[in-house]
Amino acid sequence: MLAFCPTFGQLPLVTERPELTTDYREIPRPSDPEQTITILRYPSPIVTDKTENNTVDVEVHLPRTARTPMPMVILLHYWGATDLGVERRFARNLNDRGFAAAILTLPYHLQRTPAGIKSGDYAIRPDVEFLRETMTQSVFDIKRLVDWIEARPQQFDINRIAVAGISLGAVIGALVLGVEPRVTAGAFLLGGVDLAGLLWNSSITISTRNGLRSQGYNEERLREALESVEPSRYPRQSLGENVIVIGARFDDIVPRENTEQLIDMFDAKQVVWLNTGHYGGALAEQRLYRTVADFFESRFLGAEFAQSRTVGLPTLRIGVHYNTDYKLTVAAGLDIWRAPKGQGFVSAMITPEGPMAFAGANLTKGLTAGVVVTPRQITWGVFWGVVL
Repeated sequence: MLAFCPTFGQLPLVTERPELTTDYREIPRPSDPEQTITILRYPSPIVTDKTENNTVDVEVHLPRTARTPMPMVILLHYWGATDLGVERRFARNLNDRGFAAAILTLPYHLQRTPAGIKSGDYAIRPDVEFLRETMTQSVFDIKRLVDWIEARPQQFDINRIAVAGISLGAVIGALVLGVEPRVTAGAFLLGGVDLAGLLWNSSITISTRNGLRSQGYNEERLREALESVEPSRYPRQSLGENVIVIGARFDDIVPRENTEQLIDMFDAKQVVWLNTGHYGGALAEQRLYRTVADFFESRFLGAEFAQSRTVGLPTLRIGVHYNTDYKLTVAAGLDIWRAPKGQGFVSAMITPEGPMAFAGANLTKGLTAGVVVTPRQITWGVFWGVVL
């Protein structure tokens, strides 16, 4: 059989390999003088009940003038991606360094999305069997891509294959690097491990968490149920020199503790922290691309790599504020001081009612209380919001 159907059999282990196939189609796309782009299309090794999801599309970006065989970086997008603009810019940066780049569409995203559903909405649901299937399918889709790369040794260096992912792509990428020995380096941006912890504590998985709770799951029971597809179950600490992790100190979508577990999983030697939340990396997109490209260049092409362990980005907040002067209002702020672990901060804020300074201490996730200074008075206030 060339494909596995969960309906009729036991789900394979993520450590296994899919059956080899020759059913690859290569469809040229408009290119430019510096790069060529091809759509690689093949059947997913895991057949689901959603027809759209059973075909994998990969955009293969190649530099025109690179020496062959080229190192290859597999790029994985974030949850809910509606286009591949971020990954295409990333691929261009890698092509400029002589790397090939392959952007793989993850299950239930973009053209793999079932009709009538938003990209990514179907990918994370309160169904443990489905979650295991989707993680396994993601890994097997990538392994089948590696099969295609491996079958072209004159074009690609099969000893220099890396994976790079953003957010959900970093979670899946960590699992791939853990179980696929042909992939030997990784770059993980704004990702983490401990799937149960992520589902139970992330600020964007509330509906999934509530659905699982209604089925009798708690965090520990969920952790046991997802053990077979948990990335940290497959550590490869021998790869520490070949792994870079970029995390956000004030992330409530992929909490810092989950990123730290990812660092430990590979004993990553290169770690960069952003003074932002999950979305703040967009303020330094090109710098982060260059950092990752520099890192892969050092690991695969022998270049030097020197990176600060902190990227100097502003810490921006947005949310709802109440104080006795302005009453209830929306507010956006720029931190001018932060406690080392984010327990408190001083922020210069703007609101529709006027400017203010707010010095707050955390009460619970996203909620702070403290002292407010407006042009008219010093008072108390509370702020509920997120760090961008």
